[in-house]
Amino acid sequence: MGNILYKMEPSQQPPPPQIDLSKYRSPQPSSHQALPPQPAPSRFPKQATSHPGFRPPSPGFEESVQDLAQRPQPVLTPEEIQRNKMMEKVLHDRQTSLEGQSFKYLDIFEQQMREHKMAQKEFYDTKAQEEDEADKNKPAFFQQKRKQLAMDEPKSSDQAFDSSDPQSRAHSRRAEDTKAWKNLQKQLDMDFDPDTKSQEELRDFFRLSKENNKDAVSHMNDQIFDFLYQRLKDRQIRFYAFLNKEFNIMNYKSARCSYHCFDDTSRPLTQVNTCLSLCREGITGCREFALKLQQKAETEVEVCQKEAKNLKNMTDPVIHWVSCYEKLIVKFDVMEQEITHEFAHFI
Repeated sequence: MGNILYKMEPSQQPPPPQIDLSKYRSPQPSSHQALPPQPAPSRFPKQATSHPGFRPPSPGFEESVQDLAQRPQPVLTPEEIQRNKMMEKVLHDRQTSLEGQSFKYLDIFEQQMREHKMAQKEFYDTKAQEEDEADKNKPAFFQQKRKQLAMDEPKSSDQAFDSSDPQSRAHSRRAEDTKAWKNLQKQLDMDFDPDTKSQEELRDFFRLSKENNKDAVSHMNDQIFDFLYQRLKDRQIRFYAFLNKEFNIMNYKSARCSYHCFDDTSRPLTQVNTCLSLCREGITGCREFALKLQQKAETEVEVCQKEAKNLKNMTDPVIHWVSCYEKLIVKFDVMEQEITHEFAHFI
């Protein structure tokens, strides 16, 4: 049975469904509303946006200055203006000091270190040479270098041993020590009996000085006196340097005291003169005090020397005479303490 196709009449077709599409459309501008201007299409492609955490670089110094110049300047008070000027001066001085720094002191320090090392080396070399000379002038028994050379004498050919044999090595060491001891005893063999030796031989043996025909005691006394004189001279120089410093301080105090005498312009002239004389009186009294201390020390030394000449009471006048100047050296310390204490009372 075949399909039968037929065409329906328009009156017989169902009406089409009505669908409201207004809610799906964007609002259309009215005819009287102008459309917003559309941007002109750029000739360059659109750049990609940067990451949210990206920080653009800061503008250059010139741009910052121009931006700062374009900004409206706030009105500053006189105090703020003065403060800004002071800050500019401080910053300028700081920059000037940084630019003017000199590192020449490092070169000076290195030069001083080199000179110090050279002086130290020269000192130790001179000291070693003096010790060698002094050791040569000693008797053979007391010479350290000769003992060391005797102990460190190289082994002879007949003392060679087999290092692989402990017994032969110990035997050779004992033989070496025995020979070194015999050599040392031979070098230290001293015969200084006055009954068999003359004075010249004894003097040559003990290496005593023959300068100006001085005996050992006189030579020792001369050395003691020279050393004592040098010590006394150095201590006296330091004492007078201390005294000069103290009097400079006293002069400053006196000048400051005299300056305050003119504080009151209505003060009579007689009172001003009295004030000035009082200021000068203090330094005069300090000068007399220091002079009396020195005279007292000189008197004590003279009395000590006179006692040293009295041979009835002194078993060793030379040592007593030396002790007089040793006491004077100590007296300088006492005088400095007394002067410092006395000068401190003057304000």
